[in-house]
Amino acid sequence: MTAVGGMKNFDIIANTVGFDGDWYTATYPDAAALGLDGEAHFRRIGYRIGRGVSAAIPRLADNPALHAGLQRQPRISYCTPVMNRPDDIRTTLRSNLDENRPVAEDLEFVMVFMDEDTETHDWVRSEFAEDLASGYLRLIVEPPLDGWHFGVAKNRHRNYAVGAIYSSLDGDNFITLDETQQLLEVARAQNDWFIFHHFTGSWGDGSSGRVSLPMSVYREIGYDEAFMPRQYDEMDVMLSAMCTWPDLPLVRIRSDRHGFSGRRSSAFWEEAGVSNPVIELDPPERRSPINPKGADYVQQDIAMEAMTSFNQGLCFLRNASTAALRDKYLKLAIDGRHRVIDALEPGRVLSTLFRPSDNPAPEDLEIGPQDVCVFACMKNDEGFLQAFYDHYKALDVARFFIVDDGSDTPIETLLPHGDVHVFRPKVGNFVTAKGMWLEGLMKAYLAPGQWALTLDADEFMDLPVPFDSFSALVAHLEADRRDYAPALLIDMVPGAPLENDDADDFLQSFDHYVFAEDRDMGVEYTNTASIRWAFGPYKRLSWLLDARYHAFGTLDSLRKIPLFRTRPGRHINQGFHTLHYTDGTSAPGHEIWDIPLVLPIRHFKLVKLFSETARAQMAAHVADAASSPYHSRTTENIARIFAAGDGPQVDAILALPSRSYDDNLLRNLDPRSFHDAEDVV
Repeated sequence: MTAVGGMKNFDIIANTVGFDGDWYTATYPDAAALGLDGEAHFRRIGYRIGRGVSAAIPRLADNPALHAGLQRQPRISYCTPVMNRPDDIRTTLRSNLDENRPVAEDLEFVMVFMDEDTETHDWVRSEFAEDLASGYLRLIVEPPLDGWHFGVAKNRHRNYAVGAIYSSLDGDNFITLDETQQLLEVARAQNDWFIFHHFTGSWGDGSSGRVSLPMSVYREIGYDEAFMPRQYDEMDVMLSAMCTWPDLPLVRIRSDRHGFSGRRSSAFWEEAGVSNPVIELDPPERRSPINPKGADYVQQDIAMEAMTSFNQGLCFLRNASTAALRDKYLKLAIDGRHRVIDALEPGRVLSTLFRPSDNPAPEDLEIGPQDVCVFACMKNDEGFLQAFYDHYKALDVARFFIVDDGSDTPIETLLPHGDVHVFRPKVGNFVTAKGMWLEGLMKAYLAPGQWALTLDADEFMDLPVPFDSFSALVAHLEADRRDYAPALLIDMVPGAPLENDDADDFLQSFDHYVFAEDRDMGVEYTNTASIRWAFGPYKRLSWLLDARYHAFGTLDSLRKIPLFRTRPGRHINQGFHTLHYTDGTSAPGHEIWDIPLVLPIRHFKLVKLFSETARAQMAAHVADAASSPYHSRTTENIARIFAAGDGPQVDAILALPSRSYDDNLLRNLDPRSFHDAEDVV
């Protein structure tokens, strides 16, 4: 039963007297004239003008009890999402309703069931018919979730609750009259403008997830559905609301320990300058939940602790007021995502990170020990997709695992091949979770020791001479006792001005690469921390090929480690520039160039500079730095390249010294020949 415009409490009708859609449309032909069925028209218009719901009730005024129930304006909406927890509801519901009847006019209990437990739904309708008819109790049934997610579940009440105050109430929680009266007193005293965290200070007693706040704030802020399925949900709602409205008071129970007294939360509170008024109250009489947990229940579950770190990182990142704070809390989110992947069992990864799909079960795929599989995250890259697939199939890639991050045209319709598997994420976002999505797919589909190749859609890797397939290359690497290979990102440019600006035939048009052998490396470039980290004494290798630095003065790392063997504790970097470890292994430094082999990657990002439409899209992506889908430095660089228009930017690219890619210099490159023995980091 999904809300359709206007009316939020249609469930009162549906659960009691019923709605006769055929009668309505026959009686009121204006519904069909507007292209609406009877229920949709009633929800939007009919109920406002008092129309009836059936031949037995031709006008709402003909049933005073129903009319009164629909007109109720409670102060507090106790909101409970339920999914396959019948024992909880059968234990707590009657107690909560009876306990709070003295103030029933101020309350509604809104239960949204996201399951197919019709037995429990019918039990509620049968046992509490009068409460459903009055609107004191509300019962809504929505389609089941594909897996429990606190944020998604708790946001479902946005379409239904009508009180001035939203108050979260888990299905196993009891709510005493003393608690309700305290909340009503606060609402009156604060004129419904406050956040109340009902946490007692005791973790695991069911109170930490209880929060009350203005319904308007709940609808605007809501729960973050990009979070991992649980942990820090209510804290994020409160912190996001307070950062948005500094005058919104925080009401909490007086205790030595409160919701923001944890190390990370209190640090963010200070660093972000959160200054909302704080009101402390004595604890009311309360009753323990039917499923209390131990005080250290989070610490005992490494997956939950990892989810906490990731969700805190997302919360703090979104609410950070400076670029420095955003960078700090992005690192917290990244650390959390590494720990999530380490903690999740392979069998839980897909259901935790991705929406259901018809892709094969991991055990049904036959991936050989020297097969190489592509792992990529893409969005609206249709101009590259077919060429991308054809290129890598020709190099013997076994399978393609692609995360579709919201493409307008679904990727599986553009690449309808049996070896292409497309997934849609249900947690995280591109900045914080791209690596987690790809690592999750690796953990689900690859055994430790198998080979992964991480790429973006505009990256076309070629193999060094003499290799003609990835299987031959990885056999060589294994024989040489190497479990990854370094790569160079080569921005491709046109060898001559293009005849049009769409650059559709990019593989042929962008056939040159910048090679600045006639330019001397300046101190500014050699002393840049990112260049020294990525290349060390091999900085000249980066200098010669750094098209974007020579044209625009931007710094993007050309170093990549996209081909590697998976193993526990090994993690990828957002831009695939390095590998991270949670097992104590040191991240690879500039020693990656100490081998006579490098993978050249033809990079076609600058194709977008030659297209007016693509250029505008790139500029729009980074117009607001705080909401950019890229890291801060990348955001600044994209803005510098794409926001200035095409004339001078295109001219700057075409003016650079370049060579034809067909000269095969890069496929025969030996990084060691660029080593500067006098410049060792």
